[in-house]
Amino acid sequence: ITLDAGSGYKAYSWNTGAATQKINVKSTGLYKVAVTNSTGCSASDSVFVQFTDTVGLAIPSLSAVCNQTVEIPVKATAFRNILSMQGSVNWNASDLRFEVVSSFGPSSMNLNASIFGVTQTCSGILTFSWNDTGGAGQTLPDSTTLFTIRFTALGSTMRTVPVTVSSTPTPIEFI
Repeated sequence: ITLDAGSGYKAYSWNTGAATQKINVKSTGLYKVAVTNSTGCSASDSVFVQFTDTVGLAIPSLSAVCNQTVEIPVKATAFRNILSMQGSVNWNASDLRFEVVSSFGPSSMNLNASIFGVTQTCSGILTFSWNDTGGAGQTLPDSTTLFTIRFTALGSTMRTVPVTVSSTPTPIEFI
């Protein structure tokens, strides 16, 4: 969001180090500004900005042709102090054949193949459930790859096949 200290001042001094009338902020925190007018009088103000992060998983759209192997990274969004997660990844099994889950995320998460239910992959469903074994919660930068799913494209033409995170059959949950 943009914070505006108001126009008409000679000098601006934000606690971020900025010296402009307006600043753009992207994280939760206390923002302070001091302003000085042309006669040397000064004033200050502050505001606490709270962003509501929506934790989730991001899966990019990919296109593939028949028999092409495609790897789809599943990435974290707003992953802050997460203790556990569960859910399902769904796709059309007549368009994609599941191969394997690989490229597990940061070693601190201790992600591995054992957290995935692969018994329904022929139906286009991959379930997952993970708990932070350290109990402290995991925080990751946005777009950190948690795991990658490898598929083989089926059919005879190039097309885009959606792969989505879903609450079916395992409800999506982040703690």
